Amino acid sequence: MATAGLVVWLDAPFELCWERIREDRVVRPLASDVEAARARYEARLPLYQTATLQIPVTAGMAPAEIVAQILAAEVSR
Repeated sequence: MATAGLVVWLDAPFELCWERIREDRVVRPLASDVEAARARYEARLPLYQTATLQIPVTAGMAPAEIVAQILAAEVSR
């Protein structure tokens, strides 16, 4: 992925991801329950950790705040 451009990991804790999955009305066959979702998250974590930028995400963050952090991190690289 890095050869195609900047790779950014929006690093949200599993609990936040699961909360958002539950609230979403989209059917997610690979995350049909908390155990399956956690297993997928943990299996993918090493790949996520190879991203060029890691942006910690919390429940209260607005999209504009996340974008600002990405831009600030990219400028300081």
